[in-house]
Amino acid sequence: MFKKITLFASLMVFGFGFLACNESDDNLDEKKEVAVASFSGTLSVDQLDSTFYTTENVVVSIEPLVDSTKTGAYTRLRMVMHQVRFSPKMPLSLDMTVNNVSYVANSDGFALSGDSLMPYAMGGPFPSFIITNLQGVMTDGELTMSMKCGMYPLTYTGSLVAEP
Repeated sequence: MFKKITLFASLMVFGFGFLACNESDDNLDEKKEVAVASFSGTLSVDQLDSTFYTTENVVVSIEPLVDSTKTGAYTRLRMVMHQVRFSPKMPLSLDMTVNNVSYVANSDGFALSGDSLMPYAMGGPFPSFIITNLQGVMTDGELTMSMKCGMYPLTYTGSLVAEP
């Protein structure tokens, strides 16, 4: 009888120890969140005529959004491309905002993704330029991403802007 009690107690201690390790691993992932950051880099837009429109020094800002389904949890972000032009035919530069970009933590930083996201610029939505196939990687010092803006594929590579 004593052997059974000892065996049962050993199994309980082992089981609780395993659960405690598993829970702490989950908590580490939850604590890794995107911080507000700005990147400066190169934007290249496929003009669909075998040419690319490339702009240097494009600033992209990232800001985490609170997920309303999880109190205080962040799983989505807002991305703002500041003063961009997507074609030499555009008469002016504009700020384009894309909300609800998904992100997940990985060993190098964060993987970004999104599909069917409405961009906003000049005070309203731009349904002709829905963002699809957004894929990206954000590390401590770099942001790289690609997406389609309407029917136009674009890529961006930028480095973290030093905060004052």
